[in-house]
Amino acid sequence: MQRGNIDHRHVWILSGTGEGPPLVKMLIHNGWHVSVSVVSQQASLAYDEFPLENLWVGPLKGIENIKSILAPANNYLQFEWVIDATHPFAIQITKDIDIACKQCRQPLIRYERPLVKDKEALLIDKPKDLMNFNLQNCKLLMAIGSRQLQLMTFFARNAGAEVFARVLPSSENLQKALASEIPDDHLALLHPFKSSLEGHIEQALCEKWNIDMILCRQSGGITQNTWQKICDQKKIQLILISRPLPITDIESVNNFDSLMKRITLFE
Repeated sequence: MQRGNIDHRHVWILSGTGEGPPLVKMLIHNGWHVSVSVVSQQASLAYDEFPLENLWVGPLKGIENIKSILAPANNYLQFEWVIDATHPFAIQITKDIDIACKQCRQPLIRYERPLVKDKEALLIDKPKDLMNFNLQNCKLLMAIGSRQLQLMTFFARNAGAEVFARVLPSSENLQKALASEIPDDHLALLHPFKSSLEGHIEQALCEKWNIDMILCRQSGGITQNTWQKICDQKKIQLILISRPLPITDIESVNNFDSLMKRITLFE
């Protein structure tokens, strides 16, 4: 079966602010109609410049919610492709998208960020693994978001670390940071690398707090790359939370050229 007429090609992209905007720009330039889902209002601002078919803001609430978007009436699929470009650590939403697409017989492809390795970095799989290191008198900056902050802080302190954290500026994130009993003067509320891709504010924080170690996720992309550069420049030890293994039965690509070639193939 040949893919739909070029005038009606429509994709649904689930993404954030990393790969999402350049991917949308490329698709629109190549004649695709694009709908986008993002989790937050802040993330939606990155798509203001694009003539989207739809921009849905807010978390998707499970498989049935996804299916209602895929086939809203008479089981008619409104997308030629769904492109899952969500964060590598957002495992549950990827699982839900996969199940919903299979049940609706909806073509799905996953954009998987290339796995970035750093031979100098220490790797952990779970918060308790911090206990494997001697962090006595170490000043450790957590750059992991707020979801696991309390647990990571608990084990880091038990290993001897003095904990600092950079979290996104929202009331929810601040509450989670304070629940971790991190002192106010050990907290920085800011959007990651908002000042520049070189992380000038982040570098200044490391200097102000005399940071010895940084903990972030092995997420790939701008965030991990910039922390690696900062650690190299400042002679700071980097600890990475290992990326979850990808779901093996989802077709995936790790660059835009491969993605475009795949979705424009005839079937």
